[in-house]
Amino acid sequence: MLKLNDTNGIYKRKLKITRMTTYTQSMQKGSPMSDEKEDLEKIYNNIFRDAVIYEKQYPIQMVAATYMAIAMRLYKTHLTDEEYRKMIQTVIDIEVKPYTPNRKTN
Repeated sequence: MLKLNDTNGIYKRKLKITRMTTYTQSMQKGSPMSDEKEDLEKIYNNIFRDAVIYEKQYPIQMVAATYMAIAMRLYKTHLTDEEYRKMIQTVIDIEVKPYTPNRKTN
């Protein structure tokens, strides 16, 4: 068992990829981790709200591609190559529920 203070950071990296995978899966399942539920829901809702606003100004493909590019860049910066591959596989494997766009202009 790895100790929390191990010098090569393996434990912290494994915890990080596990947490990110859990976040990604939980937002799709609608059941985020209970101890961080409020923060996770808040940031998800804020960013999703922004995406819906951009959807009214730009083609949806452009909005989605931009968010994917940002997400991949963040993961690539903060994960090892193996962790990055696992995260991308998680994104591929998750069943995503569509939303019903509200075409009203605010």
